[in-house]
Amino acid sequence: MKKVGGIRASVRCVLAALLTAGCSGVVSGAARPVAGIAPRPVTGVTIEQALLGNAELEKLLDQSVRALQPPRYGGATKLFRTLVPDPNDCLGVLAEMQSSSYRSADVRDVAWESWLDARSAPAPVVAVDEGVVALPTPAEADALFATFAGQWNRCDGKAATYRDQTYRITDVRVADSVLAATLQTSPSPIARAIGVRVNCLVEVKVPFPAGAGSTSGATPGDPESRAIDVARLMMDKISDLS
Repeated sequence: MKKVGGIRASVRCVLAALLTAGCSGVVSGAARPVAGIAPRPVTGVTIEQALLGNAELEKLLDQSVRALQPPRYGGATKLFRTLVPDPNDCLGVLAEMQSSSYRSADVRDVAWESWLDARSAPAPVVAVDEGVVALPTPAEADALFATFAGQWNRCDGKAATYRDQTYRITDVRVADSVLAATLQTSPSPIARAIGVRVNCLVEVKVPFPAGAGSTSGATPGDPESRAIDVARLMMDKISDLS
């Protein structure tokens, strides 16, 4: 009887796969797509769920934060238009979610939110900007990520000016679908990261207080790791939604 029950369960899963493009396995309590079945694109207002909330950020950063601005959701018009469109400069490394950076892409959905340190005393992280951009397919997201990686790599070691502030772009690297860089400026550095997962790109910008990164090793205020950590957690949430 147990064998018959198992067969029936398998048949139900196969039927569900034919109807809904795949059953999900459960690993450590989290739903995951079955191996060999392509994840579904994440679209619409659902992408807002990929943004990290207050509790998630506080746990990750080990500090209290408060929302600086309410979530921003919509289509391509919700991208920021603060930069002069120029695909050959390095300004796209400095500022996230820019319409000029995505002008060649078929942007379907955009979500963005900004957080600020909630304490009056100096904290490891000053603020966190996080955003998600959904494209029609994973292939398009991967292609745009590769374009960004090439642009950032050409900017490594160069200086660029944004809003009357000059930044030196350093330590550009790509690992496990995350592109990262450190923006050196006085008095404090800024960490940037872009990740790709399924059909979405995530963008993160993390400013630090003066003196951050002066000690070795990854800490809650380490410019070498914080933006990457935020991006990876957002990417994991996209996987859960797909």
